[in-house]
Amino acid sequence: SADLILLLPHGRSFSFFAERPAEKIAGGTKDHSLIRPPGAVDEAEFLVLCTKCDDCMNACPHGSIKKADRKFGSAGNTPVIIPSEKPCYLCDDFPCIKACATKALVPVADRREVRMGKAYIDATLCYNGGEDSGKMYPMCVLKCPLSGEAISTEDSKPVVDHEKCVGCGVCESACLAVNNQVAIRVRR
Repeated sequence: SADLILLLPHGRSFSFFAERPAEKIAGGTKDHSLIRPPGAVDEAEFLVLCTKCDDCMNACPHGSIKKADRKFGSAGNTPVIIPSEKPCYLCDDFPCIKACATKALVPVADRREVRMGKAYIDATLCYNGGEDSGKMYPMCVLKCPLSGEAISTEDSKPVVDHEKCVGCGVCESACLAVNNQVAIRVRR
């Protein structure tokens, strides 16, 4: 997918992340915009195993797991994480995984093994990435459950290590709290 950047007067720009088109596979929808809960198996297998029972959603102590919109066809009403609404806080005991009887969500030994997506920063929107940011420490780095590993700073600017980012979305939620526009997004 490509990011769209609109040039505005006075050298300002506006950027937003373009959605990737859904692809039909194995009778289901493989949509790269759906971020699954921790421990989710491959998307095609997930769509076969998930019964849309809501057990993982009900087990989440933070209310982070929502139902996918019906516009996603066969993936509609399946569990997703929407970081801009409520990220995954990577609970130590993963109650969502324990609640999944069908094994659409499988156990992970450590939060560092979770693979929900990757965070991407749009430096043109990052409050800490611009010349006017001063010496503020990026909220996304402070809030990350894997701070210093998955996201850190270089020259006061946040930098994501895509090998270590698990895609929980805490950084996106933190960014939304301090920026006029979200400068960091999690993509599956």
